[in-house]
Amino acid sequence: MWPVEREFASREFVGLGTSIACAELIRGGVTTFNDMYFYEEEVDVAVAGLLTLLEPMMIVLMGGVVGFIALAILMPLIQMNQLVE
Repeated sequence: MWPVEREFASREFVGLGTSIACAELIRGGVTTFNDMYFYEEEVDVAVAGLLTLLEPMMIVLMGGVVGFIALAILMPLIQMNQLVE
């Protein structure tokens, strides 16, 4: 099996497969994986590229969560202030 895999597994194939696999892992909720296969450098590049795409989305999501919590705390205070006046 290994000689056949070595013959058909190219750097591009491993990089694309890693990108697809990482997307599937994230979709399934998996946060950690260990890959000891061919072209580890390509795996590193693919994972770093995916993380570069995910980081801004995570920042926006967390900003939305913090904003929601801040509004949930401030809105009752504003309503109480309007009732007192």
